[in-house]
Amino acid sequence: MEDFVNVLALSKEQHEWMLGLKAAKVYADAGAEKDEKKALAKTQWLTQWLDLEQTAFKEQFSTDVCALRQTPYELCQRSAELLAEDSGLTWYYLAVMEAELFIPYGPLYGEEEKEKNKPFKGLKFHSADFVKQFVMMDGRIPVSFIDRVNKTYKDAIARMDGRFAKIAIGTLSAVAISAVTAATAGTFAGPIAVAIAGSQFTFHGAALTSASLAALAGGSLAAGGAGVAGGVATIVGGGALLGLAVGGTASATITGLVIASPKLALSTAAKLEVTIREVLLNAQRDTASAQQVLASYKEELRRLKHLLVDMEAEDAANKEQIKVLKTSIGYLTKSTKSLDRFTSSFEIGLEVENEAKA
Repeated sequence: MEDFVNVLALSKEQHEWMLGLKAAKVYADAGAEKDEKKALAKTQWLTQWLDLEQTAFKEQFSTDVCALRQTPYELCQRSAELLAEDSGLTWYYLAVMEAELFIPYGPLYGEEEKEKNKPFKGLKFHSADFVKQFVMMDGRIPVSFIDRVNKTYKDAIARMDGRFAKIAIGTLSAVAISAVTAATAGTFAGPIAVAIAGSQFTFHGAALTSASLAALAGGSLAAGGAGVAGGVATIVGGGALLGLAVGGTASATITGLVIASPKLALSTAAKLEVTIREVLLNAQRDTASAQQVLASYKEELRRLKHLLVDMEAEDAANKEQIKVLKTSIGYLTKSTKSLDRFTSSFEIGLEVENEAKA
């Protein structure tokens, strides 16, 4: 894995901290729920989601899921320990971003086990300010970062597809996740399974669908193989679009993701925009990493365009997949053009600022 890949990667301990923050977010929401039955259902959803996460990411865990259930104060203590080991804040920004965009109570089971989703149907998430309050409590990054994450994510979605301009972030996330059942039942089930759990995946059928739903709800993909050996557990921040998830099978993974559903491509591209704009540039001023990630993004887009040409030249049997791929490519093209403009403007502004200080 190239050095810049680590920009979008979390270690096992950092991945577990992120899951702990997400779990605390759900516990806070369940605790604030006035309806006892709904409160219990929310807690049960969390338990099942964490169990499925550990199933999907078994190589990426160093502890039992029970240890992930921490109070905000305990999470603050743990972040201090992790930052003492890794003084850089990029992983922290990414984990907080993922926790903020995480919307719980989505389906955890596919068509074969859809009855298991019934207890969670209709559950609403109400604790929208939890992550912002945690950031204020932990005091490591500006609270304004949370507002920028939400605005940039929603603006990116609206720019790529105006039909979603007035839809709430939670709905956008649910729209993306809703496509997974069909994806894991189709041609790209294998590549998506590798993307979820790494090259040693053993999932198929209902188990594959559940693992995929849990992982995509959580927003991270397995690094797998050499990544784990090198200390990288998961890829976050939309890195799946860069082929960072699974080494040699990366191309198949990206193809699977963008052909599985344009909505999944749309959601992932929006998250990658947040990563480049808000984490790497506005927060970290890391123009070198931003340019490298953007270059990789554009290279994957070029590969997908070549794939489309090949598919169109073959036969008419791929008509539906061609249609989906065209839509996804349209989203990614708009995204990369917007990032090009933003990155160039940011660098010019930084140069002017540095000259003024000189």
